[in-house]
Amino acid sequence: MKKVFLYAAVCLFGLASCIDNNVKDETPAQVENETIQTEDPYSSIALGNKYYSTFDNGGSRALDYLNYPDYLGGTYHDSIGNLVFLIKGDMEMAKKDVRRRIGNAPNLRFEPCTYSLRELSELANKLNEQFKDLNLCEELGWTSIAISVVENRVYVFFKECTDSVIAKFKKTISDSEMIRFDKLIMEPLSIQADSVRTDSRAASINIHMGTKISVPPYSGSAGFRAKCGSDMGFVTAAHVAPTVNASCSFNGAVCGTVKKIASTTAGDASFIAVNTDVFFPTVYTAWTKTKLEKNYVAHSCLQRLTAVAEGTSTGKAINALVEFTNGSLNLDIGGSVKNITNLVYALYLNQNVRNEHGDSGCIVYMQGLINGQSVNNYVGGALCGSALGSENKYFMVFSSADKILNDLGAVLY
Repeated sequence: MKKVFLYAAVCLFGLASCIDNNVKDETPAQVENETIQTEDPYSSIALGNKYYSTFDNGGSRALDYLNYPDYLGGTYHDSIGNLVFLIKGDMEMAKKDVRRRIGNAPNLRFEPCTYSLRELSELANKLNEQFKDLNLCEELGWTSIAISVVENRVYVFFKECTDSVIAKFKKTISDSEMIRFDKLIMEPLSIQADSVRTDSRAASINIHMGTKISVPPYSGSAGFRAKCGSDMGFVTAAHVAPTVNASCSFNGAVCGTVKKIASTTAGDASFIAVNTDVFFPTVYTAWTKTKLEKNYVAHSCLQRLTAVAEGTSTGKAINALVEFTNGSLNLDIGGSVKNITNLVYALYLNQNVRNEHGDSGCIVYMQGLINGQSVNNYVGGALCGSALGSENKYFMVFSSADKILNDLGAVLY
């Protein structure tokens, strides 16, 4: 299996945007992205969601791995649309259980692995308790933790990954064989103040996913549409909207209020309640007019899916391939360093086309494959920022919709 390492500089994005469409209507004038919309039962996304839903007990998903069977090493999606199960132990028993849960689909693959997803997740969570100690992180130059399902390992990253640092980590924290070590060099997480672009158009009623929003002094992009209790609105990044009850503006007019901030175990996310008497959050993306389905991808089923981000600064669809989940970072949110977990890292497919300042909080949606064609357009999450990896490879960093919605008690609508 191919190894992918993060060295990385994580940058949070928060600058400027423009929008279009001035009619309260969910049907855009033209649809540029004709990606197939389907609920085909053999979509790897649909199969993965169905499998993980069998373990949902209706409670918090912060510790959902506790419900997973001992045989499950995780799942990922291959390049031709198969859902691949990593299996620890009795392969035939595991195959029987998987098929009992989701049926005998033709695009299921099974591969052996050494560790279960429960073991990996428990170790990552145990390490994260010590990762919260900022003095310890400073002493070791410890910068991040993440899980690679494909490699069946927990990654621990340092500013300088030397033999002496690794030896000290193994002696004082953990010498588990499940851990791999590498560099992860963080950049300062600066949040840029709000600004007004000279090419902004007239005020609009529709708020499409990925268009510009502002929560002074910060600004970023609207994420996915959601409903929290009786409030309708959208999710964005918490570092764009870090204060409850702060006003959110859209194209120069107040459109809503920061109603709730997700806990740090759900990533970097806030919910904006919109004044729906005037403004209308839509199910279309701002730039490609892609209509998203009222469904999301289970956090544990994200690896090796194509993630597509549409933000206000880049103004286009930007693709990346998910390589790591359950990422932990100590991030500055509203002037306070917080331990953020369950982040997702995806490798940009075109390294010359990446997200920029102003894209923070934007919609990230996921695409699967059936017979080589893109399907589903499920909600994936909200953009957090970007990271620089080994060999100058850049990664998209986002919070998953699964974790965010469960934490907020919100739903897609």
